[in-house]
Amino acid sequence: MTSFGYGQKLFLPKFQHFHMVGLAAICWTLWKSRNVVCFEKKRVNSPTELVCSALAFIFFWAGLQKADDREQLETGAAALKDATVHFHHEGSAPGDAGVVLIQ
Repeated sequence: MTSFGYGQKLFLPKFQHFHMVGLAAICWTLWKSRNVVCFEKKRVNSPTELVCSALAFIFFWAGLQKADDREQLETGAAALKDATVHFHHEGSAPGDAGVVLIQ
């Protein structure tokens, strides 16, 4: 069993069927960000930008799930979004509006 598989069973046993959606969103975000950095010579402004991008994928992919699962995925993603925005705001430099990709 991988570390990811062990962690998901240990910490979030009730929602194991959502873990692959989250892992896929993280992997896809990292891949797309890597391509932007390598090929377009742009840079990632903050980790918040990556987290918000992954959350955007989760929100989008939630629409592909069954109704009950969609609602739970959207609720979980919204909670992660709120935590991300909260922590980004606290860690921002004075006068830095920050990057928030999800409204």
